Amino acid sequence: MPYTKSSARNQFESVVNSLHDLSKHVSDAGVTYESEIRQAVFRAAIFQASAALEEYIKAVFEGWIYQLKQNDKKIRDLPPSLVYCIAGKKQLGAFKNYIAYKDEYELIKSLSKIPKLCNLFNSEEPVKDIVYNSEVISDKKYPAANNIILISKRFGINDIFNSMASKGKKNYKLIIDSFNDIRTEIAHQYPSSDLTFDTISNNIKDIIDFVSKADMVIYAHVKDISGEDCWQTTSIAI
Repeated sequence: MPYTKSSARNQFESVVNSLHDLSKHVSDAGVTYESEIRQAVFRAAIFQASAALEEYIKAVFEGWIYQLKQNDKKIRDLPPSLVYCIAGKKQLGAFKNYIAYKDEYELIKSLSKIPKLCNLFNSEEPVKDIVYNSEVISDKKYPAANNIILISKRFGINDIFNSMASKGKKNYKLIIDSFNDIRTEIAHQYPSSDLTFDTISNNIKDIIDFVSKADMVIYAHVKDISGEDCWQTTSIAI
């Protein structure tokens, strides 16, 4: 079947298109709004677009895990890199204590007490009993390029920016770096540079394109590793 947008991408585009429309409204209104008000709206648009991008990254990978559980998938349907990532995180505390105290008996005891550690290496174990979102996404969801690379590698996508570039013929790492530079200046410099509607519009268009190419790359990977039924295209009912 052909590529279909993820529910995470649909939600992201809805949010940032609204931000684009709001920015255009205050820009077109001219003297109706004071310059300080226009700047406040433009800066808020950048912050909220960044938050929407962060939520996209979290939601698209959480959606994969959710669909794995919903479809009763097994450990064999996970990327091996994700299995090793989870296993490593589960054992980290035990090995830190061993390095500090050199007590092999305590290491063995600590490892033996880790819930479901052995289950991770049984290919027939259900994913729903073992994998938790907080272990692999929440610590690196801020949309810096390095975090996007790291989370993608955890899920078995070894060079996401290169894969995106092959689809969009653009340097998507540069796009995300440039967008984050604007956000960082607003957050940490006062007064920050004035923004124009063209700046807002161009950056929103860039990150919409960024998410579109990321979504396509992640879709192809999910389909290859876990099956197309693990690509989440509808929102989770709460």
